[in-house]
Amino acid sequence: MNFRNGDWVDISASGSIWAGVWFTGENGPNGWTGWSAGNDSPLPGAAPFSLLGKTAEDGYFFVGSSLRRTYQNESLGPGETRLALRINDDTPGNGSGAFSVRIQVWR
Repeated sequence: MNFRNGDWVDISASGSIWAGVWFTGENGPNGWTGWSAGNDSPLPGAAPFSLLGKTAEDGYFFVGSSLRRTYQNESLGPGETRLALRINDDTPGNGSGAFSVRIQVWR
């Protein structure tokens, strides 16, 4: 999905994953609420195992189960940037499950 400055963005996510950490249960897109990810995670300080977004201009940001905002980045100018999604996980690939994500963009 590509964004331009001024786009209204609505991202919603559902589903559950198991983080791959022994003796823990599943979590939703908000991750392990009440915990903070360490420095070896993509977004330190955000909830571990939460859904993140990333653009080349903005770096990683928290999405969780819902994110609604007008996209603005002055360095982008009149061009577009691509959104990537991932989990705030310091060891990706060792768990299971999936989040379903719906992205709507209005121009």
